[in-house]
Amino acid sequence: MTPRLLPLQQSPGYAAALRLMGRQVQLLDAGAAPPVLSLRRHMGPVVLDWVPRLPPGKVGLKALARLSRGHARLVSSDCAQTALPGLPLLTGQFVAEIGLQDPLTETTPAAQGIPQGPAQGSPQRSLKGSPKGTAQGSIKGTAQGAAPARRDAALQAGMTGKWRNRLRRAQQGKVQVVEERFDPRRHAALLDRETAQGRARGYRSYPAAFLAAYATANPDATMFLRAQLKGETCAFMIFFQHGACATYIAGWSGPQGRAAQAHTLLLWTAMDRLSARGYLRLDLGPVDTDRTPGLTRFKLGAGAIPRRLGPTLLILPGRSV
Repeated sequence: MTPRLLPLQQSPGYAAALRLMGRQVQLLDAGAAPPVLSLRRHMGPVVLDWVPRLPPGKVGLKALARLSRGHARLVSSDCAQTALPGLPLLTGQFVAEIGLQDPLTETTPAAQGIPQGPAQGSPQRSLKGSPKGTAQGSIKGTAQGAAPARRDAALQAGMTGKWRNRLRRAQQGKVQVVEERFDPRRHAALLDRETAQGRARGYRSYPAAFLAAYATANPDATMFLRAQLKGETCAFMIFFQHGACATYIAGWSGPQGRAAQAHTLLLWTAMDRLSARGYLRLDLGPVDTDRTPGLTRFKLGAGAIPRRLGPTLLILPGRSV
């Protein structure tokens, strides 16, 4: 796995955020491959090394071999097929991923690990139902990727008919989208709404402390999309960028936003802008048809492909890998 396509949990930005939170982060040498992130936790006399989204194959095994066999090791693999020894604690979940380039290309700055943003001072767009505003304090650069018409057609090819029709209605409505950098303090009240929404719908988001740490450690790698209707925020979505990938982090929609299909427009805006800036993949996070059927339909309807991760395994002290 190249540095450009690492999942969020194995990215340098994730490690920087955890260190800012005071966590004990280790970067395990994996030879020619990128270092593998491990998080050490102390629970009384027990020392636990946790490796999230371990790269598959020899790369992961080589990195794991560098952890102390005297500690317990908790490992979740980024691949469903794994030959790792250990006691299975959790079955592998599915994640939904959207390819943002057609065909995939690694010639853009983002593909080389350089995030791109809209040019500073670029004009705002004020067409009804289309994005308005530019990233506040955005990175210097120009849009990357395929020609807009071809890019949009490729991105919409994987959508279901219902999802595409909702998008058209949202684009014809009065919702406007504003892009900003994520600011944990300024956006705190909106994050509280998302937390309450998660409790009501049975899902959990990233902790607020992690969001704040990531934004502080990686100020140029956050995207906050806010849907406005009659001057009021009716929905929002947050995305973190890492290498040539981006990951959906959190989102909320109020009654007006749901009626106006604001989340559909927000996700499409993210897909379109990230693709234009050269990003290769958008990770929409877990999908579960039993626990969150509505959210799963929304993600898959946008064209995301479900991919199964490996199980979470506990490797007891003294056991070799």
